[in-house]
Amino acid sequence: VLEVLGRRLARVGVEAAGTFACDLRGTARLLGAPEGVGERIVDALGRSRVAAAVGIAERPFVACVAAERAPAGEVVRIAAGQESHYLACLPLTVLPLEGDVRDELALLGIRDVGAFAGLDRGAVLDRFGRAAAAAHALARGADAGEVRGTPPRRRIAAKRSWDAAIVAREQLAFALQSLLDEVAPDLARDGLAAVRLEARL
Repeated sequence: VLEVLGRRLARVGVEAAGTFACDLRGTARLLGAPEGVGERIVDALGRSRVAAAVGIAERPFVACVAAERAPAGEVVRIAAGQESHYLACLPLTVLPLEGDVRDELALLGIRDVGAFAGLDRGAVLDRFGRAAAAAHALARGADAGEVRGTPPRRRIAAKRSWDAAIVAREQLAFALQSLLDEVAPDLARDGLAAVRLEARL
């Protein structure tokens, strides 16, 4: 799955086993609307016989929850500003909370994300600790918004040899340009660009 996503998206992070995230900010001109990107991903993974669902939101956590709760083959979009509303009616199990914390919250009558988000941040930290406070921030839609992980490395190689020695700088520049002319279309076809070039002479 990571290989399929890496061929189509610039930066893919692994959120959990079977859950991946991608930052699509600033890619609309190159990749199109996020919904179209999601449909192409579902289609590509379907051809690889992998059932997948896609969630799209301003925050990675909300997008992951939407994808996990969507039926296979679906693309779900949570509109900007609606993240807290979407999460509010969901059970606490969508949050990364320890079981004993969830049990104690249930004893207090707090069984959904909206009720948990309504608690005072300082009170949550004092009573349940840092991990619960981090989950409380997610419930309020205040996650960092960054996709973790690094893009998978991709290596494209081109090779050429000459019978005569290259003895001038202009000849070397021409030789390297001819190699780049082979590599550039491979990148452009996938909507990518190189940030590093390595030449071995």
